[in-house]
Amino acid sequence: MQESLEKTKSQMRKGVMEYAILLILRHREAYSVDLINILKENDLIVVEGTIYPLLTRLRKEGLIKYTWVESSQGPPRKYYVITDAGRAYLDELRKLWVSMRDSVDLLDSETPSWGTGTSRTGLEFAEGEYVISTRDDDRFIQKEDEEAVNDQEEK
Repeated sequence: MQESLEKTKSQMRKGVMEYAILLILRHREAYSVDLINILKENDLIVVEGTIYPLLTRLRKEGLIKYTWVESSQGPPRKYYVITDAGRAYLDELRKLWVSMRDSVDLLDSETPSWGTGTSRTGLEFAEGEYVISTRDDDRFIQKEDEEAVNDQEEK
């Protein structure tokens, strides 16, 4: 179980890394070591090497850029800044994050409203698995297993 939990934590961190980097750069330019330190402080990075390919991809996509700054101690440093395209992309990521966070919070609430037609999302059963549905017309719980539905109706 612990190994599985560690894998899940790693995947969740990777999933928010891009968003976290853009959030940091929204406030100020940053040297890669600064980004690593901020991400470590916030328990969002474990392996430092994972950030460099992501920075390269974000730069190639035009979401960030860098400038070389002379250093009084050692070679010049690459400082990253967010671009206008990066700010627009960050706005879209923020909307996605808020939507996902709200959906998960809804599922985790002590008094859930999903399945009652009052929540923003519905839950469906698909082959015995829960599937989150965000379509407006899916504000119900459906179970493919007809026998289970009949059991509920009899009660």
